[in-house]
Amino acid sequence: MVRIFEVDGGYGYEVDNGVIKVRQEQLPAISGIQRMTKRQAQALAEMVAQKLQERPGELPTLTVDEVTPTLSLRGDEIPSPLGGEGQGEGDEKKRGETPERI
Repeated sequence: MVRIFEVDGGYGYEVDNGVIKVRQEQLPAISGIQRMTKRQAQALAEMVAQKLQERPGELPTLTVDEVTPTLSLRGDEIPSPLGGEGQGEGDEKKRGETPERI
């Protein structure tokens, strides 16, 4: 289940697959508190949902490389989840996600 919700100054998302629940109220993997637009929240939630589906039991952490393409997302276009470069597992800085096991 993916849910987009309004927070003070922007939007957040919640993704719940029945085992892991992720609630994010600010841009993940980016330092500081930066609010998301509705389109950014939708795109990032879809990435997290896809990771949960493809890697059951693993935490769906987003990297800076995955989040960066959404930073300019303001219009109607939503990028494909996990599309483009920077999807490999590695030493990318991972911050901001708040997953919890249910």
